[in-house]
Amino acid sequence: MIGNTLIEVEGDEAFGEVYFQAYHKVKAENGFEDLIVAGRYLDRYERRGAVWKMAYRSERVDWSRTTPTHDPYYEMMPNSLFGSRLDDAVYDRHARRKTAKVGSASP
Repeated sequence: MIGNTLIEVEGDEAFGEVYFQAYHKVKAENGFEDLIVAGRYLDRYERRGAVWKMAYRSERVDWSRTTPTHDPYYEMMPNSLFGSRLDDAVYDRHARRKTAKVGSASP
């Protein structure tokens, strides 16, 4: 998750600070653990012609937390929709087009 962003422009160069929070489920000795990491990206941008591009990025971790996983929601709702990779709903662009009909499947 990307949060607050601060960008200060100095001519054809700019400096930014972007807050982030990242969640990971990692394998542990007795199952899985939830790892949450929060921090900031410290960036430098350059204007190249009429286009701004990121020229440098570093990461500063401000805090992290690791706890054993406990997912009661998924235990109570075994038939709920789960996200996945290439078959995730985000890739079904047909369903989000203006011409898509409700309940229609993508070809």
